[in-house]
Amino acid sequence: MNNKISDYEIQREPKTCSNIYEILAHPAIFNPLMNCIYPEINPKTINNIVPDKSSKIHHIFLHIEKIVKYFQKKENVEKFAKEVEIFYLTHKNALEKA
Repeated sequence: MNNKISDYEIQREPKTCSNIYEILAHPAIFNPLMNCIYPEINPKTINNIVPDKSSKIHHIFLHIEKIVKYFQKKENVEKFAKEVEIFYLTHKNALEKA
């Protein structure tokens, strides 16, 4: 799936996170995670539903059990790692400038 997020959005993210929810809400993690957990939903749709960091954190908080359950299978961890790699390669320049 294509991760639709702008380089500008990546570059404006803070360089540090204060808790696990902030880490999971970062676009480099959140978008691949949503691609894995909700493969039937277009990433652009998810970004429209949860457009900012606070709504992403709230979404993660509400669905943390589903997220934890997803990572209990080794193949899901591997799939997520591949999605993160795809996201990184797609947005490498922006992530390095951030």
